[in-house]
Amino acid sequence: MDRRTVLLGSLGLAIPSATAFQQEPSGQQKSLRVVPTSGELAGKVLYTNSYALLIGISKYPFLPATKQLAYARKDAEDVRDVLVKSFGFPAANVKVLLDADATKANIEAELDALSGAKPTDRVLVFFSGHGHTVNKTGLLVPSDADIKLDDNKTTAGVIPKCLLMDNLTTYLKQVQAKHKLIIADACFSGLIQSTRSLGGLSGPALEKLAGENAFQALTASGKAEVSKESDTLKNGIFTRRFLDVLDELSKRPGDVMTIRQIADQVAKRVLNDTKGEQNPLFADLDGSEGQFLFVNVDPTANPTLATGKGKVRKTDVSAKLRITGAPTGATVKVDGKDIVGGQFETDLVDDESRVVTVFVKADGYLPLSQDATLRRGSSTDVSITLNKIPEGRLVLENVPDKAVVKVDGVVKTDRELVFDMKNVDEKSVKLVITADGYRAEVVDIELEKGATVRYRAEAKRVDGATPVVERDNVQSRNNNARLSGRLSDYPALRAYIEGLRSIPAGTFEMGSTSGEADENPKYTVRLSAFRIGATPVTVAVWKEFCAATGTTLPEVPSWGLLANHPVVNVSWNDIMGMDGDGGFCAWASDIAGFRLTLPTEAQFEYAARGGQIGLEFPWGNAFDPSNLWSSLNFGDVRKTAPVVRTSNIFLNAFGLTDMSGNVWQWCSDMYGPYSSVAQSDPVGPSSTKSDARCVRGGSWYGARPDFFRCAYRLRYGPDIKNDIIGFRLSAGEN
Repeated sequence: MDRRTVLLGSLGLAIPSATAFQQEPSGQQKSLRVVPTSGELAGKVLYTNSYALLIGISKYPFLPATKQLAYARKDAEDVRDVLVKSFGFPAANVKVLLDADATKANIEAELDALSGAKPTDRVLVFFSGHGHTVNKTGLLVPSDADIKLDDNKTTAGVIPKCLLMDNLTTYLKQVQAKHKLIIADACFSGLIQSTRSLGGLSGPALEKLAGENAFQALTASGKAEVSKESDTLKNGIFTRRFLDVLDELSKRPGDVMTIRQIADQVAKRVLNDTKGEQNPLFADLDGSEGQFLFVNVDPTANPTLATGKGKVRKTDVSAKLRITGAPTGATVKVDGKDIVGGQFETDLVDDESRVVTVFVKADGYLPLSQDATLRRGSSTDVSITLNKIPEGRLVLENVPDKAVVKVDGVVKTDRELVFDMKNVDEKSVKLVITADGYRAEVVDIELEKGATVRYRAEAKRVDGATPVVERDNVQSRNNNARLSGRLSDYPALRAYIEGLRSIPAGTFEMGSTSGEADENPKYTVRLSAFRIGATPVTVAVWKEFCAATGTTLPEVPSWGLLANHPVVNVSWNDIMGMDGDGGFCAWASDIAGFRLTLPTEAQFEYAARGGQIGLEFPWGNAFDPSNLWSSLNFGDVRKTAPVVRTSNIFLNAFGLTDMSGNVWQWCSDMYGPYSSVAQSDPVGPSSTKSDARCVRGGSWYGARPDFFRCAYRLRYGPDIKNDIIGFRLSAGEN
């Protein structure tokens, strides 16, 4: 039987069966030290504890009968038995999720729980069930995912229901255990590339591999290959052969093998069984220098720790970064964290090296973002060279004393003004000069990148007297015929900004005690007054941005780029810039003359409820699909809806539409846990391990009513682009 299965596990080598282990004195066996008493590693503590998460899904309620699996559940149960019986995993530390229990939420919760492992522990994760590929993205399919396995092109709604392979790798990267390994038995494969095998190992070589960190991977098949189940073997073929090798190792006292050597044996057997149709691959991840050790356990052995003094080697885990060349007063960040004095230092516990992003911003210069590689126990130097911002200059002459000069509504005291022209070749500004005793002057000035424009004020007295000096302008005063204001060139943006709704200051209870775990704790939030877009930002507005800045239009969704529909396939970085101070919002702010940004999670949730206390949905406490645009109301909906329409649209007390439905909407916050105390204008954490950003509101690809609750939270990486995600703008109060 063909299967689309993923297996993941932290596996390793067999050590002599004559081993002894130190157990913690407790009712349940929760800690077991692995200390061989014979063989090459006798007397050495290999692991202080072992943890396993085993997942097996044979039954998928949302998939047809032809897609159900026969032995995935049994795969997980068989792996559990061999781990506990023969290889030193305490039963209390082995978590098993089978069929209906293996939901996305449960799997993520158990992956989070693995973060409690210590640097001297080992961790095993095993998944047997369906895998899927969408646009070259590998996914694990939990039991509650309602997707179509035969469709590998449609991304809408699929990713939120599944587990990304990249996210699984990220989870395990955060685990501090010394040895970790992913084994993937999946038709999408592509997770790793094959590496060379190891031959026999001497005692010193094995000791070195046992002491170094390891994060490794083994897949059951190569790219575009299908992994199979076997009615004869009563397992997945790869799983059975993997278990066979472990069974043989458990019966051979004195044998020591690395996971790489085990992988070689498994690969040969699977290739023979499938006549070359499945080719298991193995590789080290993140520069691993060690090997996971799989240790044979004699369950009748007396649990005493081997005596003797071992050598202690202290590893310098400090990695330093020195940044030079940044201008005085520059803002310097490393992976989003501000640093002072150009010095950054961190500890690399699991990795020999790590790539970080250095961001530098200074007045008068273009911001710079570049990568630097940190290495454990050493210092890295990075020299920064910033480029001057392309600018245009306006020099004012003959301005009366004590005159008030405004440019685009902002008072200017200098008479030589510099304008950022990094995104445009031309720029129009409105100049207003007023002074007691003189006629007011209003003129539109056309600036050019790299050029200086001089404007000589008329300075005409109110009584009609001769001007102080004759006017001698380089540029005509009549150039306002083309532009009466900067927004006049951008009618879609102007209409959107004019439609911003004022939200009064208020206090509310953010979150929910009856929803998902990340909506807790429910806590008091005080918000200052703000403005927010009446609708999501449309394709028409985004097209104006692209035309003005030379930005490429986003990927065209299946329904096309329809002007009055929400813009989709734009990432958080596209909207806010890599540093949160650029992108679309910087352009729109420059045009509008005031700061436009994404709403915070708190602003979005408060605005969605329309000022009503405790509403589950923007319209009330009961789900009503007639108030939103989604597949839950229209069946198999395959596109967004126009933001202005006459049906299935709800206008809340603040005059806002599509706060639930149509598209998920980016918020400015990084995703993180809620506060346990009252907060004023919360903005989320300043940095997180995943850098994920929050989205709110549900989309046209509705999967379940829960998504449309005001308190429901979802998170995506800031570079994710999807045809179910859009955004709306917010601003401070006038």
